[in-house]
Amino acid sequence: MGRSKIDPQGAVRDMFGEAQQADPPPQVAKLQKRKPARKKRPDVTDAASKFLTVDEVAQRYRVGKATVWRWVKNDPNFPEPIKLSAGTSRWSEEQLRTFERHAAKRSVSKAKGQAGVSGARVGKGAAK
Repeated sequence: MGRSKIDPQGAVRDMFGEAQQADPPPQVAKLQKRKPARKKRPDVTDAASKFLTVDEVAQRYRVGKATVWRWVKNDPNFPEPIKLSAGTSRWSEEQLRTFERHAAKRSVSKAKGQAGVSGARVGKGAAK
């Protein structure tokens, strides 16, 4: 067999210039035999299964954390948190969306009810 040279592309050329594929170095062969990396979890999950922390809920409504807890205590329409453990509560994003839709409907119906009232004031000092 004649002398062979390895060119930059990794092909082995014999003395006649015919190219043959060279065996990869052991380090490269090891890397090629590895299993493909596991797929990463998607960053965005299904909306029905996404849960928000108290900080995220407060940020969503642009209020403080204390306000969120006050809503939980005093507003029967506001969704209850899901307790994962002591000190760990989460709100279902789907329940929050439902709450927002109902709040918007209540707001519209309240505005319609007030639109039927004339501008006359009733109360102390009002003309009889």
